[in-house]
Amino acid sequence: IASSIQQLRLLNKHGLSIPAQLLDILKPPTVVVFTGHMIDHLNQATGRFPPELGPKVRQAIDEQLEALDARIGYSSAACGSDILFIEAMRARDAEVNIVLPFDTESFIKTSVEFAGPGWVKRFREALALADSVKHVTTESYVGDELPFVFAGQLFQHYANIRARALETKPYLLAVWDGDRTIRPGGTASILSEWLG
Repeated sequence: IASSIQQLRLLNKHGLSIPAQLLDILKPPTVVVFTGHMIDHLNQATGRFPPELGPKVRQAIDEQLEALDARIGYSSAACGSDILFIEAMRARDAEVNIVLPFDTESFIKTSVEFAGPGWVKRFREALALADSVKHVTTESYVGDELPFVFAGQLFQHYANIRARALETKPYLLAVWDGDRTIRPGGTASILSEWLG
């Protein structure tokens, strides 16, 4: 697509009139980077994402993806908003690319199973339907937060590379409670990196 658009622009530059409708048809797919909060732990003192907000969050994600005409997505796959994003992208028949910070089973233990078996099932389905699943490392989680940081940086870089190849720019979509406290690899951290 990018190559065709380049050729049409070159022809236009040299005097050949190119209809705007043709450029609209060849519009590159929209690339979206996603970050967001996990469903609250049962013993969490202050709630960021209570489970009952799930349907409303999914609806808001759907609306934003439709407005962006999102076709290619990059994210992690924690319970809560990540999985909601992945499911929303698959419902659009869009491409989904997942980056996990370490091996799959450790990720389930740290970022999915506390929310219950339903989320574990949805996580496994999300991975099975993804177009790509990459790991920062295939080693187990050892308590270090850096793999979470690297995973966030990695899916942002993948999205930037993909968008550049399509001669476009990626969008960032986030489910965020507004708390600016930086937790390594967390939503506020990724937002801060993105916004510079």
